[in-house]
Amino acid sequence: MAGGDPDSIHSCLLADFGRGPCLHPFQTDPAEPGVLVGQVQMAKARSSPGEGSLLHLAHVSRSFGRQVVFTDLSLSLSAGETLGLIGPNGAGKTTLLRMIVGLLRPDAGQVRLNGQPPVDAMATCAVAYFAGESSVPPSLRAGTWARLLGCPDLEGIANKPIRKLSRGTRQRLGLQVNLSRPRTQLVILDEPWEGLDPDASRWLRGRIQALQGAGTAAILSSHRMHDLAGLCNHYAFVVDKRLILVTAADIASDRDVTGEDLFTWFDRLRAAG
Repeated sequence: MAGGDPDSIHSCLLADFGRGPCLHPFQTDPAEPGVLVGQVQMAKARSSPGEGSLLHLAHVSRSFGRQVVFTDLSLSLSAGETLGLIGPNGAGKTTLLRMIVGLLRPDAGQVRLNGQPPVDAMATCAVAYFAGESSVPPSLRAGTWARLLGCPDLEGIANKPIRKLSRGTRQRLGLQVNLSRPRTQLVILDEPWEGLDPDASRWLRGRIQALQGAGTAAILSSHRMHDLAGLCNHYAFVVDKRLILVTAADIASDRDVTGEDLFTWFDRLRAAG
């Protein structure tokens, strides 16, 4: 998938993650007027949810003690859009996802799902959130857990205790159960390709594409840029405590985004400091 609606997630939005003023990677550095570090112009973040916005964050900040994770973060996501979240370990990606689903509260700002706080919205907004195989309950049998979440029985492993499954099988089980839930509006996956073999990785990509075709929105956080490539309308790079959002069309206007494109952008943004 290439391109997307820049009105829904603005094509180039910087959110300061605890630093001073942020330099957009495609602006001329004011300290070095002759250095051009890109070609795309800044776009101003919306301060209120736009029409059709499923997810909206407005001026959100979060710290743990004296450690500032991010500050004044704003973004929106509409039905059918997919955001790829890219960044190093400890950059705040999981914190952001946990705030979106209401497991953490922001210190300041607002998070809204369908116009409601996450805790209230989760009762009416069908969100599939999967945080990795460690979140799959080990004491249950695979089929029991699937049925509890309203999913069909799983061939081959339904009667097996989850704790006896391999790491990769637990990962696929968690993904399969969460991505099979009916009428899902928003999918949030934290490192979904971790531990998957090639067949399971291919299955996951196909399942995400099927959900996209049904109008489901998604946020995919991953270190594996080649797996994210071509799946997303928008990409968010977490670099040195900053969040930089770009559309797929900004990265590659006439073709699908590749893994090498994402590596190039990440390296360029990191070098720009």
